[in-house]
Amino acid sequence: MYRIYFLVVTVLLSFCGCGGPGAGDLYDVEKRLTQSEQFQSRATETLDQVELVGRETEAKLQQFEQKVAQLSDRVPVVEEPAKNSAQSAIDDRNAELQDRVKSLEEQVAALESKTRIREQAMALSQGAAATAFGSPTQPVDAKPESAAPDDKKQMRGGKNFETTIFSWNVESEGSDPQRIAQQLTEMNRYDIYGLCEVLPESIELYADALGPDYATIATRSGFNDRLQIIYNTKVYRLLRRMELREINFENRYRSPLVAHLEHRQTGQQLLVMNNHLARGRAEVRERQAEQLVEWAREQTIPIVAVGDYNYDYVFRTRKGNDGFVAMMRDGIWKWVEPVDLIDTNWFDNPSRPDGKDDYPGSMLDFAFVAGAATEWKSECRVIVREGDFPDNESTSDHRPFELKLISR
Repeated sequence: MYRIYFLVVTVLLSFCGCGGPGAGDLYDVEKRLTQSEQFQSRATETLDQVELVGRETEAKLQQFEQKVAQLSDRVPVVEEPAKNSAQSAIDDRNAELQDRVKSLEEQVAALESKTRIREQAMALSQGAAATAFGSPTQPVDAKPESAAPDDKKQMRGGKNFETTIFSWNVESEGSDPQRIAQQLTEMNRYDIYGLCEVLPESIELYADALGPDYATIATRSGFNDRLQIIYNTKVYRLLRRMELREINFENRYRSPLVAHLEHRQTGQQLLVMNNHLARGRAEVRERQAEQLVEWAREQTIPIVAVGDYNYDYVFRTRKGNDGFVAMMRDGIWKWVEPVDLIDTNWFDNPSRPDGKDDYPGSMLDFAFVAGAATEWKSECRVIVREGDFPDNESTSDHRPFELKLISR
């Protein structure tokens, strides 16, 4: 169309004498018009192809949407039974757990009731002996025997009263309980034993190792570092036992264990205390020492206290840490200093072991007396055995000591 229009215009111009393009120009124009028509034709074909692809793509999308819709319709049919089954199983499990919780609560209530009845019966059997203490009783192990206390006998006792006491930190998780029990049998026999760092499962083991004449009490505090007192039942009668919870800071350490004993032959009564004070926190240890002073100040019965006090008493300077200073304040407690000052604890830093004791010439384990017991004749000795230091995985890192007391 464009080509015909151009030719007509050209002829008219020529006819009118207006001039016009030459033959060469007409050829170039015609050539360009031909190329333009070819390009337009190809563009049209490309657009047609694009439209075709678009229609095919749209058809495929519609098919895909139909398949998705079909799958969506099928999913609830497949999953619903499984969902219902899982929910049913969960509901059944919850109901079972609730029944078990209810059963356990009933058992706990029954045990609490039995415990209250037992404590009431014990309180009635203890009679006037209970008035000698201001702290709550923690029932443990051996049962106390009833006895009518006499104030004068409590304070002074009979003539010729003698007793022997043994103290040892047995290093709960750092020793073999069977080996410790064997070592107890290899040493002399004593009237009273005070053991520190006792595993709960080793309490009966150590008492049984000493034979049928011995009975035991132990703390419930201290986790795997319990305190234990073992006494010869032919020598002593147990009147009462206590675990002084108020001297256990935030219930994170070990409550002192006290046995109120009466000597069968002379009638002498005494309070035997076993302690293991805080190691890592100096302020807690000092506070515990202050509380021990105040507790002892209020007692009317002679007191003997043994154990691991972590007072770091250095032989060269003859000084202990602040806990030791607090314990000696006001002269309530008297330290029964060993005849020979001998290191009672072996420590070789495990991060830098060199086979040597890092704190030679110091002491952690002590024996103290208070009340009328300060007037008795007393003698303390650290027990040194061949090969006891350095310790190994089966033996304790502490040396034991013995204490002898004779009333004047």
